[in-house]
Amino acid sequence: TQITAQKASRGEFSEIVRFRRCGLILATAVGIAGTAIIFIVAVPFADFIANTPEALPAILIIAPSVLFCSVTAVYRGYYEGLSDMAPTAVSQIIEAAVKAAAGIALAYISYNYFVHELGSEEKALPYAAAAAILGITLSEFCGMLYMLVYSRKHKAKSINTDKNDIYTGISKIASLSLPVAIGAVLGNLISFTDLLTISNCINLSYHLFPDQLAGGMVTLSGTAASGDPGNFLYGSYSGIIMSVYMLTATIPMLIPKCSQPKLICTIELNKNDNLTAVKHELSLILKGTMLIAAPISLFVAVMAEPVLKILYPVRELEATVGIIPLQILSTGGIFAAFAGAMMSIFQGYGDFRTPVKITLLTGLVKFILNVTLIMIPSVNISGAAMATTISQLFCVFYSSHVIKKKYGFRISMISEAFPMLVSGCISAITAFFLYNAMSLQLHPIIAVILSCGAGLILYILLLYIADGKELMGILKSIRGKKCREGL
Repeated sequence: TQITAQKASRGEFSEIVRFRRCGLILATAVGIAGTAIIFIVAVPFADFIANTPEALPAILIIAPSVLFCSVTAVYRGYYEGLSDMAPTAVSQIIEAAVKAAAGIALAYISYNYFVHELGSEEKALPYAAAAAILGITLSEFCGMLYMLVYSRKHKAKSINTDKNDIYTGISKIASLSLPVAIGAVLGNLISFTDLLTISNCINLSYHLFPDQLAGGMVTLSGTAASGDPGNFLYGSYSGIIMSVYMLTATIPMLIPKCSQPKLICTIELNKNDNLTAVKHELSLILKGTMLIAAPISLFVAVMAEPVLKILYPVRELEATVGIIPLQILSTGGIFAAFAGAMMSIFQGYGDFRTPVKITLLTGLVKFILNVTLIMIPSVNISGAAMATTISQLFCVFYSSHVIKKKYGFRISMISEAFPMLVSGCISAITAFFLYNAMSLQLHPIIAVILSCGAGLILYILLLYIADGKELMGILKSIRGKKCREGL
């Protein structure tokens, strides 16, 4: 995306095609290597690391996805760099549909077949799990196939590329991709922090302060009934709370992704003389992100209890445990969205190392706070949510400091997002009271939908009253203009 947007801003369309070819060569090589590595380490990983030998079929089946995802990523980056988000959106819809349909169907068929053949439900489960994983692999293949067909239909002009051009292009792409890959790994390691700390810290707290563990969140008898309070609470956090949170947290991040090419073009055209234009473009990205993040985060925060009970009606205890952590996480989602949008400026300037450093420091803060807060008996599982929220707030302030130091921009969350935050709070509070009134007469699902719908209308109305012109400007900035002339 970075290279494509830069070249497009200069009208160097033949270079775009050349770099796409180099990217495909590199992605194919990396994808094949990654697939091969998974095949090689599958047995020792299943036996000694995961301690689950029956997971071997699933590990082997997921391996080709590395190749499919690598190739698909090149095509998506190519079209996103041209501000054409349609191919990415369609391919993701195809992947989701195939994943759901094929995964469920294959798991159901294989489970019944192996139960009949092996005579045991327990023996059939690993094969059913592998069949479900096959649905994921098929979905990635279908997404890649769509991108190949789309690219063939919108074929770029043919150019001649010698070996030196290929080597140079691959080297440049690799140098840019390495920090991004490291950042992705660090992002996964940060989520791994919860796995390392939550269960262990809660169990330790349980042994040190057994009478205080519940902290008003979940009864000690209900926690102890699981046989392992740490795993019970971690399972509730990772399986329920984070699932709902991530569903809402990913939506606002589509705005920086859609607006990134335009920011890169603005930087390329005004790199040396007009920082005002660059700051204005970044401001639109921040405001566009907060336009979506504020209502989603605040609405989920005030509706945490009915949302969890509606989504998980047969897991009442886990849903009860998750109410307060989800409220904290959802409120912190505002900081996470703003921090993610701020990273656009580093990517726009081609600085992929600074986000890695910021991510690493944020992860360190998260780890320290996790260990500290979870150990407090009255806080326990909510400590993980608090740690995430505080670490994201740290990320906002530290990123703002780095941006001011490197580029001369002064970014303030209050100045950029004040109307969205105020309107979001008023709308969320209104939705909360409407739900409480309507839930006495209507089904909870209908009450949630109607109250949130009314709150959303109020949110838009308040923003329009505050500054309708700016609201329309933000909405227009979200729409990307395709740049395909010359291809």
